[in-house]
Amino acid sequence: MPKVDVQFRVSGREIPVDHGYHLLGAVSRIIPSLHGNGEIGIHSINGRFSGNRMLALTNSSRLTFRVPVEAIGPLLVLAGKILDIGGYTVRVGTPDVRALVPAARLYSRLVVIKGGTEPADFLEAVRRKLREMEIQGE
Repeated sequence: MPKVDVQFRVSGREIPVDHGYHLLGAVSRIIPSLHGNGEIGIHSINGRFSGNRMLALTNSSRLTFRVPVEAIGPLLVLAGKILDIGGYTVRVGTPDVRALVPAARLYSRLVVIKGGTEPADFLEAVRRKLREMEIQGE
């Protein structure tokens, strides 16, 4: 199933650097079907580190979902909504849809896989997930 990134402009003052859990809760309150949906990825909102474990939102801050093409429609209800992200207010703007571009290397600031709390267990869990998704790499 082809996937795309759906990126919403966001505005507000700041949010916690580690806002993933609160972000999932905020969007799941509006679209409950997102919670636990393994086909949809939610990226952290980007911004500028402002100190004290806070992230200042900028003109380039985006809320990004990686979704199957068929899942774009339900996300559109987020446009214009206000999200409470750990006590900080963020307004969701209009979305852009972007095709994925192949890359030789991928980077993630944070990866969470159930059962992968120790380094060896985590690496084996990553290998298992890559096999399940039929992705070759190391």
